[in-house]
Amino acid sequence: MKLEIVLDSDRAAQGDKVTGRVDVVEGGPSRSLTLTLTFHEQTQSYAVVRYDSGGVIHEGEVVTGTPVDFDFTVPAEAPPSLKCKHSELYWELAITSDEHGLDMHVARRLEVIARP
Repeated sequence: MKLEIVLDSDRAAQGDKVTGRVDVVEGGPSRSLTLTLTFHEQTQSYAVVRYDSGGVIHEGEVVTGTPVDFDFTVPAEAPPSLKCKHSELYWELAITSDEHGLDMHVARRLEVIARP
């Protein structure tokens, strides 16, 4: 199975609705597709996930060429993304296919900006 995450925009402000789709490049048997949004805090010697939220966006087999649309809202209190010399705060969107055996994962970052 091969999936790709396509976002309508790679940037979103706090509280914004994010829309996109999962392109099914190679389909196959799957119990479900789950979308997870996580907030990571990372330095050279430390890494932690500070926020994790998600839900099922599709149930059953995924078919080659059939996209799966999704949308979610960035939390209103979401810390903005930030990259410094020695640390980084970032948001990541992941899709997991629940399969027999090892699950398939695909992820991409989402830049969250402060609401003006």
